[in-house]
Amino acid sequence: MFGLDTLVAQAFDRDDLHDARHSLVNSIVMTLVLTPALMSVVSVMPALMLRVGVKSETVATMGAVPARTELEHAPAAAVFHSPPISAGPKSAWVL
Repeated sequence: MFGLDTLVAQAFDRDDLHDARHSLVNSIVMTLVLTPALMSVVSVMPALMLRVGVKSETVATMGAVPARTELEHAPAAAVFHSPPISAGPKSAWVL
């Protein structure tokens, strides 16, 4: 929210509830206004990428959502398919 959460926290900390409420409302309004605009830009991106010469195979993977089974096994895959941790050089301070 463009750093407005910090302004809300600081105003709340100094007991300036009017400023805290004002900053919070501004951040919510900005979020509600900018979200549809940014989503429309994102939805047009695949067509723009095709027009500038990006391969259609690459653009086709942009909207790919993993299958449910892939998502269920993602934590296990991250653990069991990660590269082994190397011991590395021993530190001088380790006894």
